[in-house]
Amino acid sequence: MANRQAFNVKPLVQLYNIAMVLTNLYFMIQFLRYSYLGGGYSIFCQGKFQIDFSITSYVLT
Repeated sequence: MANRQAFNVKPLVQLYNIAMVLTNLYFMIQFLRYSYLGGGYSIFCQGKFQIDFSITSYVLT
């Protein structure tokens, strides 16, 4: 073992890093696609919901 050269792991680490970047990019695109960019949601100008949360609407039904 003393006379052996070190194993070169740099290509493996680079491949792993590229795989992680691509995987995270995929998950980020999916998150944005199904949340903010999916339609109907605006970060800057989201309208109010016109829902009546009063107790009388629940008691009468």
